[in-house]
Amino acid sequence: MTTAVQTLLESFDSLTADEQWTLIKTLLHRTLHLDFPPLTDDELTQTADELFLIFDAEESGAADHGN
Repeated sequence: MTTAVQTLLESFDSLTADEQWTLIKTLLHRTLHLDFPPLTDDELTQTADELFLIFDAEESGAADHGN
């Protein structure tokens, strides 16, 4: 990941939830017609693994708080 991308992600994290949603919608609209190559199986697997770890951590946190 480049420094520019990391900076953008850090800026995104500092936005309010409403601002994040607005940015996500805007980015999706802007990228709608770009010609991206399909994701590889490895990229899909890595993304799924990362999401699983995030969801698992959130679920563990909720269990720790009695939710």
